[in-house]
Amino acid sequence: MFDYSWQMTRYAELHCHTNYSFLDGASWAGELVERAAELGYTALGITDHDGFRGAVQVHAHASGIGLPVVYGTEVGMPMGDVPDADAPVDALLAPSDDEVEITGEQDLTRRGR
Repeated sequence: MFDYSWQMTRYAELHCHTNYSFLDGASWAGELVERAAELGYTALGITDHDGFRGAVQVHAHASGIGLPVVYGTEVGMPMGDVPDADAPVDALLAPSDDEVEITGEQDLTRRGR
């Protein structure tokens, strides 16, 4: 039988949810890490919904087997908070001047203008 492992491309899954991402992720952190190692992933990216809820368990399991982990989060916006579907992204994410009153050195968004 032939050994094709030398031809395998390095792969890292960068969008993976643990069971802490309710209604989207179903696997426990340990199961995800074990399966990633079985498949030969070079790293695993954990992107739970709206926070780093599974990061501690993923780190505990991954550090035990030496699998590098990329930590991130998938941030959602409630549909009712979107003022205009055709508005540019910066208009949706950046607060207007009347919503947040910050002056002087604290106002990092106004530097360089």
